[in-house]
Amino acid sequence: MALNRLDEVRDRLRKRWNRGIYLTDATPTLDTAFAPGADVTPTDTTDGAIFPLRESTGTISARALREHYEQIRTIAAEYRAANHSTDTDTAAGAGSKDTLEVEWTPREDRHLGSNLIPTALHFPTVDALARFLGRPAIAQLKAYRKNASHLLAELPHLHAWITTHPMELTRITDTVDRLIAVTHWMQKTPRPGIYIRQIPVDGIDTKFVEQNRTILTQWWDILLPPDTLDGTRATGTRPTTTGSINRFAQRYGFRTVPVTLRFRLLDPKKTIAGFTDLTVPVEELAASPPPNVHIAFVVENEISALAFPPVTGGIVICGGGYSVAALAHVPWLKDIPLYYWGDIDTHGFAILNRLRSHLPDAHSFLMDRDTLTAHSSRWSRETTPSQADLPHLTQPERQLYDDLRHNHLAPGVRLEQERIDYSRVITTVKKIISLY
Repeated sequence: MALNRLDEVRDRLRKRWNRGIYLTDATPTLDTAFAPGADVTPTDTTDGAIFPLRESTGTISARALREHYEQIRTIAAEYRAANHSTDTDTAAGAGSKDTLEVEWTPREDRHLGSNLIPTALHFPTVDALARFLGRPAIAQLKAYRKNASHLLAELPHLHAWITTHPMELTRITDTVDRLIAVTHWMQKTPRPGIYIRQIPVDGIDTKFVEQNRTILTQWWDILLPPDTLDGTRATGTRPTTTGSINRFAQRYGFRTVPVTLRFRLLDPKKTIAGFTDLTVPVEELAASPPPNVHIAFVVENEISALAFPPVTGGIVICGGGYSVAALAHVPWLKDIPLYYWGDIDTHGFAILNRLRSHLPDAHSFLMDRDTLTAHSSRWSRETTPSQADLPHLTQPERQLYDDLRHNHLAPGVRLEQERIDYSRVITTVKKIISLY
């Protein structure tokens, strides 16, 4: 038997409703969008694209009619009751005459006589469908109409967004006024050059922007002039992270959380205002190189950097993993010898490769085969080795990297830099210094 019960049809329609398929039929036209606070009775753009809607209730064969007669009579009674429902709760307000109609098909049977079988449900309007689906749908339709009309009155260029994001519009009733207000401010103040925290709009703070970044990204990409947007598209659909918030801020011209670098002066006779260990924004380090620095070391591990041996005219920078790309913004590093020391594992070489993609003259040290084999008793296991091709490695580095990523030495070989004998570190640094 293929005749659907009434609740089965309702569930099928509700799934489509929850995807916003039917709400777009209630989108106000631009000339009927009402001012904030006005009565919610806009004219919908019901051009026949969706409504009137006919939804099939299934079919029934003559054999199934005889075999399941009592069950079919029960199902037919459900449809008959729905057709004569006296529920007056409407989505558009009291007084609506829009009601569903049941389409009946007469079936003749020599044993059962004449019977009316429900064939389809007819919904003349979206209001009729909302009432059939129940109070949540009625509330969503009301919220959609109210918010759509309000939004169109304030930001008419979002009409296409409204029709493609109907369910999002039903969820922003409590925030739509603030979203509109901050969008108006952005239109008047493109690329404001302040922190998001400083937006001078009532009710707008950093958390509000973070929590509504998806919608603001979609709106602002439509409404703001293209030449005011940074070329990197904001990640409005991603979870809130420092990186994604920074990209959002960068795209729309807000100040971003500065990238910082930590460095130590290795010359025992040199300080900066009495300090030897400082953390500063990359831009400031780029603009103001420490005085009398003639050689730089980039070290991945913090303790290794703190314990780095003294070097006259030297500086050691804490690398911070793949963030070594930030060093590309420090132009004076190109003018002095630069050495990188990371773990001997696939990711250590990947970081070196990234550093060289920005600073091609960077050297590596203590990342060679001799160092690795001399400390074989201290190897650990790399659980997620890199398999990427690394074009910026030297030939010996690439051969060792290939042996590591292909497990030629042992599965997942890794030598962390802090496991290397400190005496070897001192000897190697002295050899480097002797070259200059």
